[in-house]
Amino acid sequence: MEETLNKLKDVNKNLRLEIRRRHGQSLNNMDFGELCGLEQEMESAVHAIRERKYKTISNQTETTKRKHRNSIQVNKNLLRALDAEEDDMSYQLYGNVGEDPVIGYCNEGSHLFALRLQQPNQPNLHDGGSDITTYPLLD
Repeated sequence: MEETLNKLKDVNKNLRLEIRRRHGQSLNNMDFGELCGLEQEMESAVHAIRERKYKTISNQTETTKRKHRNSIQVNKNLLRALDAEEDDMSYQLYGNVGEDPVIGYCNEGSHLFALRLQQPNQPNLHDGGSDITTYPLLD
């Protein structure tokens, strides 16, 4: 039991010394070879950290680009749906207003326009005019 405890204390002591050396402390007792080895370890650690950082940044950039492309596609789809809805506007017969039938145009909004078909007593023969008069309905 004591043997294991002494081994763990030695490992702990060596790890603390290594941490202090990586922080730039306790370098006086090191020879040139040990300093070169420490420098190589520090450079490889910096290289690994940079690689992880660049990989993380590139992943985030790619994710953001995909999200942006997806949002552009969703926007295009919504615009197409809106255009299709506007192209498919419905005209309906709304019954008789007074004695004349009324054809209404409604696009799911609050604006409703009615076309009243007039039956004139005298046909309009000037300029090939139309017999249709439009009236906006009140909201």
